[in-house]
Amino acid sequence: MTKEQIKNIVEKHTKLKITNPTRKRQYVEARSIYYKLLREYTRLTLSEIGKYVKKHHATVLHGINALDFLSKKDVILKNKYLNIKAAIDILQENLELENVTVEAERAEDKSVIIKYMKLKNKHTTVVKVNTELINELNILTERYDKRERHFRTNGYIIPFANNENTK
Repeated sequence: MTKEQIKNIVEKHTKLKITNPTRKRQYVEARSIYYKLLREYTRLTLSEIGKYVKKHHATVLHGINALDFLSKKDVILKNKYLNIKAAIDILQENLELENVTVEAERAEDKSVIIKYMKLKNKHTTVVKVNTELINELNILTERYDKRERHFRTNGYIIPFANNENTK
């Protein structure tokens, strides 16, 4: 994977330009996701990643650490990261499968090509189903969060008293 491919996937999923120098939360989160994915899929150093997005290496490190910390509490952010990571994994698998096809065609082994095409079709189906499930999860998570906010703001959720206090 190249840094440009990863950047394009992150920008496509977040619908933001990660090179925009703003400090708005959604941009900072998108850049943090980008930093973490670059560390996972490339051998770039923090300084090299920082130069590419015109940030200091400490900013890159802070972004990665902040993403790890916030993902533990923020389910939506974690899902966003996992969705983008899944898209990169799919792209990477497709690139590898294309290489296998080229090698099989060179070998002129029809049975390998047929098996490959069947596996590729199964893979595409599984990816579609996975994407649909992830989208459903995101919708349900948003609905749940909206419902919880509504209940809290209207006083429907009352914190439970400790059992010790009620005795």
